[in-house]
Amino acid sequence: MPGARFSKLPDGWFECRCGLAYPEGKACQKCGQTAADAPPSREAGRPGAGHPAGRGSPGKGRRTKAEAVYLASLESRKASGAVAGWIEQPTLPLPDGARYRPDFLVFFPRGPGLPPRVEVHEVKGGHVKKHLAWSEAGVARYRAARALLPWLKFRLFVVEGDSIREGQEAGR
Repeated sequence: MPGARFSKLPDGWFECRCGLAYPEGKACQKCGQTAADAPPSREAGRPGAGHPAGRGSPGKGRRTKAEAVYLASLESRKASGAVAGWIEQPTLPLPDGARYRPDFLVFFPRGPGLPPRVEVHEVKGGHVKKHLAWSEAGVARYRAARALLPWLKFRLFVVEGDSIREGQEAGR
């Protein structure tokens, strides 16, 4: 869906109907659309922009308010040396063509000559009270990834305002 993936593209770029970005003058390799054929992008910043029904995950490459707060926490922890780095929204392949896309893959330093410790961090907003409000499919993908990747530590975090606490998975 055009406009769903990118909040703002640089001048001279367009988003094709596949949701990929290309410079003007180039055609999408997947669908063949050019800048002249592309519809105008949706306005970023309006309520529900990028959300299929005005709620849920904003999609790959964009983050929720809770994820933005958590990212600021990661940046300050990296500056102090507690975190070595992170990858936002990596795609982890699962059997039968399914995919799980956690919010962050976080790397922690372990010492000279040792590889970093890696954790999968899922971030949810403060609307969550007793358990995480999460789609059944999302929970299933999370559990499948956790079972298939036992060498990774999976952690859930709940962001309420500017505070971050570790949450607990529903049904656990």
